[in-house]
Amino acid sequence: MIQPYNVACIQTVIRQVRDPATRDETVRENLYRSVALMEYAAIRFGQPKLVVLPEFFLTGADHLHRTIEEWAQVACRIPGPETDVLGEVAQEFKMYIAGGTMEYDPKWPSRWFNSAFIIGPNGDLILKYRKHNGADVQGHTTYSTPSGCYTDYVAMYGEDGLFPVADTPIGKLGCLLCYDMNFPEVARALALRGAEVLIYPTGEPYGPHRDAWESSRRTRAYENMVYIVSVNHGAYIGPVGKDQFTDSAYPLFQERRRSEISPVFRSHGHSEIVDFEGKVVAVANGPGEAIVQATIDVGALRQRRSEIKLNFLAQLRSELYASETYDKIDAFPLDHWRVKPIRDRREGADATKSVIHRFLEQNIYLAPEKTTAGT
Repeated sequence: MIQPYNVACIQTVIRQVRDPATRDETVRENLYRSVALMEYAAIRFGQPKLVVLPEFFLTGADHLHRTIEEWAQVACRIPGPETDVLGEVAQEFKMYIAGGTMEYDPKWPSRWFNSAFIIGPNGDLILKYRKHNGADVQGHTTYSTPSGCYTDYVAMYGEDGLFPVADTPIGKLGCLLCYDMNFPEVARALALRGAEVLIYPTGEPYGPHRDAWESSRRTRAYENMVYIVSVNHGAYIGPVGKDQFTDSAYPLFQERRRSEISPVFRSHGHSEIVDFEGKVVAVANGPGEAIVQATIDVGALRQRRSEIKLNFLAQLRSELYASETYDKIDAFPLDHWRVKPIRDRREGADATKSVIHRFLEQNIYLAPEKTTAGT
């Protein structure tokens, strides 16, 4: 029987890598700050069994015009030097460590990925998940997704590589990332593979979608009877020069600069832990560095899943939806980026526009009425 255990969300400050030439120094600062906060959590709150870090906490991600070749220099390897350091911490504190990072894998020389990982208490990498939904349909940067090169990806890793779940002494663990939360199928696919705790590194900025995303986390937890451990940025420090960041002294801004400089608190923070009933059991109420911790009770979750009432997974008519709707809809295709990987961030938006146009032609969407000026 799995005893209840503590989990800690590390809502940390992230410094963005701007210049590949200074990549190592910035990544090291992000890594060591994260390690310091993990050590604080272990000492202050008692050693958690699971610690989770935000999406792209090592490199940042806001550099819109970086080429694939530049991302190959900036992004991390999994496993690699950074996960090796985290593995040492995991061994020292006998805990699982999870997080998200921009990843480059030499097996995919014309691509880079947005990936989540889990390291076990023996220091080994036990799971790697690559984000399915994001840049290649949104238009904000150029990472690839397994969906975009589906045939080649499955040939290399098998279908289990799409939605991996790790069976561990603290329960079955799965990962998803940021924009994935808007697609109920991702969390459900993981739950149907047995996941009990969904680890959710995210990089959500302030914006009008905030309330909807927070509701989505509660809904995904409730409808799949899973815990969701959601970790957002504490602050995001963008560079304005080689070694100068937006939190540096004010004289740096005495000349007008045009750059991709985000506000320090571009993120609303709000890291939270949601239980399998959809209830928020712990939350950081704002941005800035914070540690959120709560208890996960896998035994209670398994008891809940054994009950008939509101057992949505057991009552799921998956074949009905697959055969009557999903198999027939001509939505965003798999393998869209298989032959020609995305290289310009605008290609993602253009690809989605083509699907919207097709939905309009098929009367799935109806065109908005044209308005006349002055009416």
